[in-house]
Parts: sequence; C-alpha cells; structure tokens
Amino acid sequence: MNVNTEEKVGEIVGADIRTAHVFKKYGIDFCCGGGISLEKACERKNIELSEVVKDLEKTLAQKDEEALDFDKWSAAELCDYIEETHHSYVKEALPMLKAYAEKV
Repeated sequence: MNVNTEEKVGEIVGADIRTAHVFKKYGIDFCCGGGISLEKACERKNIELSEVVKDLEKTLAQKDEEALDFDKWSAAELCDYIEETHHSYVKEALPMLKAYAEKV
C-alpha cells in the first residue's frame, strides 16, 4: 500500500489505528496536531519523510485480520484468538490510550 504524503496525519491513523505506533515512534502528534500533512509533520520534526513512509507502508502491509476466515473456526479457536490477540493488545495499549484520552 502506498502512503500519500499529502494526507493528514490524523486521517492516516483514522484509517488504520496500527499506524499510530509509527507516529509515536517518531514523536509525531497524530491526535491534536494531526491536522497537517505527513510531509509537513516530518518537516517540522526534521525527520526523513522516506523513513516514516517506509515504516508506515511496512505496518500497512502486515496481514490484516480481515483476511482471516473466522466463519471456518470453531468456537474454541475463536475464543483463544480473541483472548490472545485482542486482550493482550488492550493490555499493552491501555496506557497509551489513557494518555491520549486525558490529552483530548
């Protein structure tokens, strides 16, 4: 997937929350400061645009859950998947989500 460098940072995260980790890595504010283009955000932070784009594209290329065929899974498999995937993600993401919620 190609990243549009003119797209606003907040819109990129809005389209795929996984990109938030990339912006956090580079110290780019995608929340309150997310109303500027990716190109402008990198320019303001003095960050190499191509590096951020590379990381974003790598993140976006990772296998998405939508590609999984949950209809063919047993109830036990679904339960294990939900617990292992989503519960661990929530535990890891809660501090970040809390900080952003307090900021907003």
